[in-house]
Amino acid sequence: MNPRQVVKMLDQAFKDRAPNEYRQMKQRGELATYLNELASQAAQSYSTATNSIPDDLAKLPESVRNDPIERVQQANMKMKAAEEVALSQALEALPMESQDEDETAEPMSLYDLTGDYWREKMLNETAAPSTRHATTASSRRN
Repeated sequence: MNPRQVVKMLDQAFKDRAPNEYRQMKQRGELATYLNELASQAAQSYSTATNSIPDDLAKLPESVRNDPIERVQQANMKMKAAEEVALSQALEALPMESQDEDETAEPMSLYDLTGDYWREKMLNETAAPSTRHATTASSRRN
């Protein structure tokens, strides 16, 4: 997703999750700045995660490293996972109106939520090499 799409997605999610807080921030003129900051933090999270992809690919078994299709699939999988994690963290940072009260949770920074979640996700995917290539080939034969 490009930055404009991320801001648009966050805008819609904020409006859905906390319409009162959304309206108040918009009236105070703080909404665009808040959404742009969240989108920027998501982009930074994505960038940090994808910077490690070359090193992660170098650690794959030689059979995977020597297969260009598998290497590309692994890289694409890692980039997609990084994007999903960055977007989910940005969405989690949005305030949510309480179901019981008219109060909203305090808006959070993306960095309040990140932890090592994306790193764990990336490591788990690296530990289990993709079987998509083999599965796709066998399904084509059937």
